[in-house]
Amino acid sequence: MGHIFDTDVFVVGGGPAGLAAAIAARQHGLRVMVADSAQPPIDKACGEGLMPDSLDVLRRLGVSLQGCETGSFQGIRFVGPESSVAAEFPQGRGLGIRRVLLHQAFVQHAEECGVKTLWGARVSATSMT
Repeated sequence: MGHIFDTDVFVVGGGPAGLAAAIAARQHGLRVMVADSAQPPIDKACGEGLMPDSLDVLRRLGVSLQGCETGSFQGIRFVGPESSVAAEFPQGRGLGIRRVLLHQAFVQHAEECGVKTLWGARVSATSMT
């Protein structure tokens, strides 16, 4: 049996992108719920480096990485079997952070903002009335 929730925005996926969307919607006064089949903190092999523009977005969303272990980097390099390419950022620095730490910072801020969460919930269908 399905559940009915009173919300303005329902976000399926509670990773950094889903939580960022939820926080932004809350900043506009909307009632927001996030559902994800995983339990936080969600770990994946991706998302361990934040580009300079991402850090500006985090500041605007109010997500703090204060107290998290991070590392700074000034560019990126892609390495292939026979060649590589590298470039420095034209401005700013990137930030390396373990994805579980980044996710926990997002979860904490989303909850502080009033985002409702459904962890361990598989979404199979939605309907509009």
